Amino acid sequence: MITGAQIREARKLLGWSPLKLAGRAKIHSAILRRPEGVEGEPPLTGYQHALIRNALQVAGIEFTNDDGPAVQLKAKP
Repeated sequence: MITGAQIREARKLLGWSPLKLAGRAKIHSAILRRPEGVEGEPPLTGYQHALIRNALQVAGIEFTNDDGPAVQLKAKP
């Protein structure tokens, strides 16, 4: 499960607005506002969670086990 903090940090790394992430994840922007407003586990369905995570990963975000938000941009080969 990704956290609201990870979603916010991933967007910042990509330079995306919440609206852009919502569009890429194919969800309504109101659905994205809920998880970004919490630090821990966001109030999402499993399907919504998967859509957001997939959109971020396709864009080059890697979720790590580090302290803090635990996201980074994948290194380009």
